[in-house]
Amino acid sequence: MIDFEPWDRLLRQYVDQQGRVDYFAWKTEQPQALGDWLSSQTNLDFPSNCSTFEQLALWINLYNAFTISAILEMYPLESIRPRILGIPNWLAFLWFFQRRSY
Repeated sequence: MIDFEPWDRLLRQYVDQQGRVDYFAWKTEQPQALGDWLSSQTNLDFPSNCSTFEQLALWINLYNAFTISAILEMYPLESIRPRILGIPNWLAFLWFFQRRSY
């Protein structure tokens, strides 16, 4: 099973009560911590008593961790919603979430 303690510790350190991530501090202080933790997670076996909701929570946490990791790799960036001449560039936005990273 995945040890989420490092992920939880990082969230408590770099995400405020309103859910805003301090990417600058995270990238400055611990740029490799999240990537190292994600790289160390190679066993995704679910315990036999793991409920559907627990499995969903696991996948949501991993999705969020991979998304934050991708943002940290590209930081500083103005937004994950790129614009061209003030118009949303939906193709670039979709590319950000569709590309295979892991």
